[in-house]
Amino acid sequence: MKRILSIGICLLLLLLLLPLAGRFLLTSEFGKIKTDTEGVTLHLEGSWWSSITVGPQVKAIEARQGTYRPRRLYRKLERKVVEDQGNEKGEKWQINSFGPWGKLAKINIQKDETTELKFSGPLTVKPTVTIPSKSGGRLTVSVGLKLVGEHGEEYSVRATATDEKDKSRSLKEPKLRIFDETGRELANGKFAFG
Repeated sequence: MKRILSIGICLLLLLLLLPLAGRFLLTSEFGKIKTDTEGVTLHLEGSWWSSITVGPQVKAIEARQGTYRPRRLYRKLERKVVEDQGNEKGEKWQINSFGPWGKLAKINIQKDETTELKFSGPLTVKPTVTIPSKSGGRLTVSVGLKLVGEHGEEYSVRATATDEKDKSRSLKEPKLRIFDETGRELANGKFAFG
């Protein structure tokens, strides 16, 4: 008797949910999304457990209309380096973002429209300064960096570089020099990751 009742309840739930699922699967409206920059890969999550990956090519992909939120963003950048001997070699960098997202926090895809995300603008290096407390009578100041994109998205300052043979390596820590208003150097050093 309990088994028949359980099967009946399951069938009833199935009959109630089937029209909703069918409506979602068969009549959902679609739009498109793309980036304007080669080498940008953006992983997005939407409602109903939908997820899409945009990039790394500049190509519009079809997506269900709705609001999406970023989960991961990778940008590949390339620059030419001239060695001391005058040889030119290519160097590729990759930077990553896992948030905060700024204006990318909510991305809306509309029916029959193409949403274009622009990443062609410059990255801005912003200093972060923390003065936690006096330590042993000395004032300790912590200076850091953050990379910020044009939408306000923040990237990790820990970039990786690959050479022409695709060997990956971490970039060297940036150096720091602090000057007073007369141009006299007060301190120097280099940043440490971590």
